[in-house]
Amino acid sequence: MADRTKAWAEDLQELKKREGLETTINITPPTDREVRLSPQIQEYLTQKGESWEALLQKPIIVQDQPDDSLPITNYFISSSHNTYLLSRQLLGRSSALSYIHVLWHHARCIEMDVWSSESGPIVTHGYTLSKSVPFMEVCEAVGAAVRSADWPVFVSLECHVEADRQAQLVDIMKDCWGDKLITHEVVKERADITPNDLRGRIVLMVEYYPGKMIPGDPENVEASPSPPQSIHSSAGSEVEEEEDAKERERLEKEQKSQGPPKISDALAALGVYARSMKPDKQWLTEKLNYPVHVLINISESAISALLPTHLDPLVQHSQLHMRRVYPRGTRIESSNMNPVKHWRSGSQITAVNWQKYDRGVQINEAMFAGTPGWVVKPAALLPGYGDAPAKVTVKCSIIGLSSLPTSHDSSVSVYIQAQLFHFTSTDEWRSKTVQCKDLKALEGKADLTWEESFEFTYDDDELAFLRLNVVEDVAFGRDVKMAVFVARIQQLEEGFRFVRLLDTKGKDTGATLLVNFVFEDIQ
Repeated sequence: MADRTKAWAEDLQELKKREGLETTINITPPTDREVRLSPQIQEYLTQKGESWEALLQKPIIVQDQPDDSLPITNYFISSSHNTYLLSRQLLGRSSALSYIHVLWHHARCIEMDVWSSESGPIVTHGYTLSKSVPFMEVCEAVGAAVRSADWPVFVSLECHVEADRQAQLVDIMKDCWGDKLITHEVVKERADITPNDLRGRIVLMVEYYPGKMIPGDPENVEASPSPPQSIHSSAGSEVEEEEDAKERERLEKEQKSQGPPKISDALAALGVYARSMKPDKQWLTEKLNYPVHVLINISESAISALLPTHLDPLVQHSQLHMRRVYPRGTRIESSNMNPVKHWRSGSQITAVNWQKYDRGVQINEAMFAGTPGWVVKPAALLPGYGDAPAKVTVKCSIIGLSSLPTSHDSSVSVYIQAQLFHFTSTDEWRSKTVQCKDLKALEGKADLTWEESFEFTYDDDELAFLRLNVVEDVAFGRDVKMAVFVARIQQLEEGFRFVRLLDTKGKDTGATLLVNFVFEDIQ
């Protein structure tokens, strides 16, 4: 174990170089990186009576630390979907290191798809060509990453192991996690459980199927699902991937027609605070008295169909029970849903494919970067709140950009795209296109100036997000996104600030965008 932990530490450094997101750079501006500002930006700030040296030290985002004494239903929890995958869904590589990576970032809900194999239980993406990793190795990695001061970590266990072999899973988790694993109620004098009650602990999500529970005696075990079947494909063209996705859906439907996997008593007993239940058609209206700590595990497609007409019931249901939303199975390239609408419905856990720095991951980072992976829900989603949200207008002046890396030798044409992501609206604004010449003299780093403004008005439910894209205006072909910034609007600081821009993989570009934010309440 010691040798493996040492190897993990070495490999993790390489993993961080390739995949580590630097989204906290706008919360805690680094002091060890040289920042070059254009002469135009320096002159502009001097004329405004501002010190550009002082502004570089100021964050543009202020992230509050959450109270840990509220019921766990009152929080959003940072979640990683198919955590074991390092790349795409059908042909991806799997690694136990991925669990250490996301847990050391801010993920507090991770996923394990566990199957049987000749060599023992494995974690893999069933019905795909994804490579597997031993279940024990994954559990050891999680145990090494979870620390006593951490906020609780949920483990979503998608179990495809035969019921008579599930005792091995239980033994492995207990051996690897020891006292960190919740095996019984830790608080009995009150009904609500809080993150503070569970600090440093691992909360296992175990599937619950009404009427399907079986004793642990192997003689009483019913038929179990088949082990994962491989989908044969050559290389990963889009046509082949679409065919693979259809075949995977067919195999999954075939498994569902055989009934859900059976869960033994020994494994079920570990689902103390999270009995994961796939909902039936009446789940939103029926009273769920058992299990006590039921967690609704619902697909993106199923809950999206309810959002237009059942928003209030969804919010009310989330005040009583935990809910996890997971991506639809056809997101084979690790794309993501928009988490904003699911948070607005009260869903505590919106599972995100961290393998790709797309809009879903960017918004998830805007919610959780700089936090312990738990964020208190807005007041409008908590019990007893009855006020209608007020309207707010955010105004932003785009001044100019310094040191934008570019591969061009002579000139580059760039514009700024601003996007508002909100449950009730998605607004967009685009600046004029500005050209930067003489890139050789600037060593390939462009300086551009706009001095333009935009504004968005929205219902202030504390779940509005702003994305600023820096886009190359391509004369022939598709425009190219060069850099990005995403923030939860209520956490933006007013006045002049520098935005540290990230590239399309979430890495610091070294470029800064000077902006000025103003907020106005509308009566």
